[in-house]
Amino acid sequence: MHKFVTMLYGEISEDATFRFLSAAHPPPIVFSNEHNRFMEVSNDLCTSFPPIGTLPSNATIDRSRTNSVRGFKGEYQLNEWRLMGHGDILLLYTDGLLEHAKDSESYFHRRLEQKIRDVKHEGASEIFEAVKRDALQFAEPSDDISLVVIKRR
Repeated sequence: MHKFVTMLYGEISEDATFRFLSAAHPPPIVFSNEHNRFMEVSNDLCTSFPPIGTLPSNATIDRSRTNSVRGFKGEYQLNEWRLMGHGDILLLYTDGLLEHAKDSESYFHRRLEQKIRDVKHEGASEIFEAVKRDALQFAEPSDDISLVVIKRR
């Protein structure tokens, strides 16, 4: 059995710049308080590397990042987002939230966005609880779901 883990490590500076590394983790999303919706983020701003515990194959290695199938040591690219305005909400989540569905209806993107829109004036803890309640009322999870909510004041 192959064992691996996805991971996202990030830091937010006082000027609200979010710097992070991703090891095959779903990309973060930002809900804009000003625009009242999730912001589209270019794939160029969200480089992801293989999961921890695996080595990439020749078929999956990103040759623009490294020529070595032994890894990326010394070549990891730090993602840097300067997207967060006052009242914006950053969501970090696992693939369980991406896959959360009832019949053929997915919870992620539209329903999640509407729930965030409904509670965007609350604090991060209250937003988390509202999303958790809504997701569990929507459907029984088929996978574990982890969610981190960060709100800029």
